[in-house]
Amino acid sequence: SGCATQETCFKPVGKRGLTPASATVNPRADGEMVTWGGMVLDTRNLETHTELEVMGYRLDGCGRPLTQGESQGRFLIRHPGYLEPLDYRPGRPVTATGRLAGVSDGWVGAATVSLPVLDEATTRLWPMPPSATEQPLPFPLRPRIHIGIGGGSGHVGGGVGVSF
Repeated sequence: SGCATQETCFKPVGKRGLTPASATVNPRADGEMVTWGGMVLDTRNLETHTELEVMGYRLDGCGRPLTQGESQGRFLIRHPGYLEPLDYRPGRPVTATGRLAGVSDGWVGAATVSLPVLDEATTRLWPMPPSATEQPLPFPLRPRIHIGIGGGSGHVGGGVGVSF
């Protein structure tokens, strides 16, 4: 028997229609528990927690962000303690569950934006999908040597072939 890896699925919590963009303009959203996911844009380690700035996307059935779709707005994840910035680097998919704790001002270029905050969030860092250049070939790339011998009517012949 062999080993197989499986992603652990989990059920997102909270209102499905509550997105980072809608939470920014809805003061009644404060205190709601939600599960949001997206792509890490920035990681900041502060004295008591780590803050992740994330571009939000819809989640699939296992809670993984669907980063090929339309974004649902930026948000902040406040995770208690330290998270390694090399692990939580820009471009990594992440999902978090936490309680909405208002909005915080952020910057995108020179523009000020309001970002909803998931406080004391638990996070799930997803593996990076392989890039197109890292896709495995459908067959092993190695030389193949073929040898053939044949005969008939008093003649004998042979051949060698090499293919990749």
